[in-house]
Amino acid sequence: ADSTRGAGPDGGTRSERSRDQGMETRANYTIIGAFTLAVIAAAFGFVYWFAGPQDSTARKIYEIVFDGSVAGLRQGNSVLFNGIPVGQVTALGLVPGQPGQVLAKVGINNDVPVLSDARAGLESQGLTGIVAVSIRGGKPDAPPLPKGPNGYPRIVADGGAGMAGLISSA
Repeated sequence: ADSTRGAGPDGGTRSERSRDQGMETRANYTIIGAFTLAVIAAAFGFVYWFAGPQDSTARKIYEIVFDGSVAGLRQGNSVLFNGIPVGQVTALGLVPGQPGQVLAKVGINNDVPVLSDARAGLESQGLTGIVAVSIRGGKPDAPPLPKGPNGYPRIVADGGAGMAGLISSA
């Protein structure tokens, strides 16, 4: 009579049933944990794929010195070569010892022929106040740009003055 006291409908004892349920619960937690980790890894993979690796080797750095304000120009803004997007602004700062001049570093695709007679300016990108650096190419037989004082080729700028200069020149 004692052996059937803890028996359930399937004939197993209470301790056997609780042991089986414990293993089943642990198996469910393992599956849920593995699924959660897989979803997190997939999310990181998607973000990496969507953002794309930043390939700085495909671009060459140039410097442009603007006289006056470059209001509206920000790091990450477009660089246009004869109206075609070819790069972006990588850094902005003041020229040391020259508070009226702004030094812009731009990354331009390696296959773009920026030669010594190229000129840079600012170009409005609509009504938002955002400006792009616009580079106009010169003659195909012009020599390459010489390196500037910081070791990067320096493109001659037509002028700065940001949106104010764009409006006054229109």
